[in-house]
Amino acid sequence: MSDLTGETRLPDPVCYICGRQGTDSRDHVIRECFFSGPRPSNLLTIPAHYTCHNRFDEEYARGILSGLGSEANRVAQRLWNTKTKRSFDRSAPLRKSIASSLVRKIDLISPAGLVIDKAPAIRMDKDRFYPLMRKIVQGMFLHHTGQLLPSNFRSAWSLNALLELSGHRKQMLQASQFGLVYPEIFGCRYLIVTEKGVEASVSWLCFYTNVVFRCYVPPRHLWSPLAP
Repeated sequence: MSDLTGETRLPDPVCYICGRQGTDSRDHVIRECFFSGPRPSNLLTIPAHYTCHNRFDEEYARGILSGLGSEANRVAQRLWNTKTKRSFDRSAPLRKSIASSLVRKIDLISPAGLVIDKAPAIRMDKDRFYPLMRKIVQGMFLHHTGQLLPSNFRSAWSLNALLELSGHRKQMLQASQFGLVYPEIFGCRYLIVTEKGVEASVSWLCFYTNVVFRCYVPPRHLWSPLAP
């Protein structure tokens, strides 16, 4: 657009979290607290309002993810023993809430009834954990597709997503594309699907090698004002 002097002005950046203009900062989509040492120089940042990206419970999410990943991933183990431990030392309520969220591993049962593996199980506070995961999905969606995912998008989540062996979900994963990757820290795959002529999407967010969440975003006409 042009102003009264005839000079061309670029439109104000839009906050990828709330969808409104007037951004005053850039947000690290994968927050720095998830890294244990020197951070990559190419950390993805997107314009956002400070008040939008500063309201998530990062310490709780880091505690959950580093706890789940600590057995198999050296970065998660290092985080668990350093940053997460320091958070616990500062806050007894946080330590108690994380301890109550991480429970013993559960058996994964094949369609034939056989125990094929064990996977982490959690009883997390969804209101503290999933808002940050939804923000990451918004950032990944914009980064990979160039489109904004509004703040009221509806989502359905599953943990241990790479261990789902049913045919349809396995086919979706095989058809997906690789997205942003920070080795040993984070990886993403995504798939845009068409359901009855309208688009839906599936994202897989992998933290610390083997902690994988699947997020399904249904077609927009199925969204609710009170999306989870």
